[in-house]
Amino acid sequence: MKRKITIIVIGLLLGTLIVVQAKSFKNVSAVFNRDSSINIFREVQILKTTDKSLKSEIIRLEEVLETNKDRTLVLKAIEAEIAKNRLLSGDKKIYGQGIKIVVDGEISISWMIDLVNELYGSGAEAISINGIRLTNQTTGFDKLPNGQMMVNSVILNKPYTLNVIGNSETLFKALNQPAGFIPKLKEFQPKSSLVIEKQKSLEIEKL
Repeated sequence: MKRKITIIVIGLLLGTLIVVQAKSFKNVSAVFNRDSSINIFREVQILKTTDKSLKSEIIRLEEVLETNKDRTLVLKAIEAEIAKNRLLSGDKKIYGQGIKIVVDGEISISWMIDLVNELYGSGAEAISINGIRLTNQTTGFDKLPNGQMMVNSVILNKPYTLNVIGNSETLFKALNQPAGFIPKLKEFQPKSSLVIEKQKSLEIEKL
């Protein structure tokens, strides 16, 4: 909006410049009729001064426009960061495409942590496990004496179902690439199983 206003102002100034020039040249013609070289010089000087002032004003407005543009970029960056933090804090329900992962069998906590880190590193916007949303307050997975996992003070039962919102294609490829999480899991955790499916629409509740 500010950019449009500035462009309009510059346009008006340019219009004013044209009018001033037209009037000044008209006055110059009148001066020729008066045959006065002194008056001609004064009219030309006025025209030059007016032209210089308008050019200076245009340059100033262009600088203001550039400053506002930079400010807009900064504001957009701040807004994006706020939105990102709101997602991580879990205070807002989120919808979108993504992937659904079901993990079963024998899998250690360290591998579950690696999976979550891999997902966030691949662009996941929000993750929940067995309906429990992971946020920036989540410290990790805890292991209970009987071997069960706990997150956010909630005990998790197998199978572990992760809903992950983000670009489904990117997330899917990241986990399945030759040196990715899934091939490594099959090699080092053979008693575990992992099924991954792309989802057109997922919903993760706020915390």
